[in-house]
Parts: sequence; structure tokens; C-alpha cells
Amino acid sequence: MLLLDAGNTFGGSGAEGRHSAALTVEAMGLMGYDALNLGEGEFLFGRPFLEEQRARASFPFLSANLVEPDSGERPYTPYVIVEAGRLRVGIVGLASPELYRGHALTAQDPHSALQAVLPEVEEAADLVIVLARMSDAEAVGLLNSVEGVNVLAIGGVGELTTPPVAVNGALLVQCPRWGMAVGELQVTGNTEGQIVDYRWSSGVLDERIADDPQVVKLMLR
Repeated sequence: MLLLDAGNTFGGSGAEGRHSAALTVEAMGLMGYDALNLGEGEFLFGRPFLEEQRARASFPFLSANLVEPDSGERPYTPYVIVEAGRLRVGIVGLASPELYRGHALTAQDPHSALQAVLPEVEEAADLVIVLARMSDAEAVGLLNSVEGVNVLAIGGVGELTTPPVAVNGALLVQCPRWGMAVGELQVTGNTEGQIVDYRWSSGVLDERIADDPQVVKLMLR
């Protein structure tokens, strides 16, 4: 199993927002997250705070298209390769320039940034997952113009999960706002870079889901 977040996880303001964000990173570590894509929310409290959380995290913070405005260098890991069953999975992070505004970094064109790293990812991985903070229209346009992506998961586009949509040979998955529901995509792939079958399910996080004792203890700190 891979546990992934498409971004914009931090929220709120002031000391309370910072405290909540720090607890979120710790809770994600307890849950065994494999990667977090950086969205606009992660920069709410400034770069120094984000760097503190990255140093504490047990999982990588990803972004292939957020760059330093002066040098054009990427300060964050553009992708990671993880093993899932018998397959190697490449996970790439992207942020929409339309959503990421007014922060310390510059958001490059997601299409160009993805094309720049995709050959490296495809060389090292059997399947490619892209995590992105972008609209549904941007996601469809991206998949129609770039070959080699198997799954594109976009965050914050609604309040409910919806079944994946096939776009140009890839699966487009929409993740709801505020963690109101969790989607589970079970993929059967092969070493030729193809998805041969998949199953989808989703569930609302309500009182029927038992609280985890470790996370409860963390939230009461």
C-alpha cells in the first residue's frame, strides 16, 4: 500500500495553525505516509516553518515545478521511487501556477516540468503516479499532452470522492477537500508500464471509523 497526499495539507492561521500543521506532519508519520506533494497551503507559515517540518517528517516533500525565482533551482525533491509489491512506483509532485501565487517560490509550467523529469522516472519505475494541486481542467489538459503517466491524483476539487476517469490511457483521481473522505485505488500493473486492472472504493471519515489511540494522544498534547 502507498499512502499519498496531493497537497494543501496545512491550513488555519497564527500560532494555532502552526501547531495544527506540525501535529499533522507528525500524525502523517505515524500513519506511514509515503509522500506529500507541496501545495499552496504548505507555504502559509513561510519557508523556515516548512523547512522545520520537512526536517521532522519521515516522508519526502515533493515538487517538480516549484523553483527558486533567481536561480531556477528546485529546492524540493521532484520525485521518489518506492516499491509496492513487485513493482517500482515513481511519484512526482506538481503545483498549479493558478493556485500557487504570492509565495517565495515560482511555479513553473507543470507540463514542462513533468516532461523534464518523466524520462528519469520512467527509467527507474514500472508505474508513474503524479500528485498535483490543480483543477480538473488543468489535469485533463496535462494528461492529454504528456505520455507516460499512469495515475494523476489531484487534491481539493470537491467534498466527495468520485470514481477515476480514464484520460489518454491514465487514471485521473479527484481527492476531496479537508480530508472529508478517503479514496482507495487498487491497481494491478505490469513491468511494461501498464495498468491491467484497477478497483476503486471510497469512504467518509465519520464516527464509524474508530480513532487511533496514538493519534488521539498526539492531538491532546
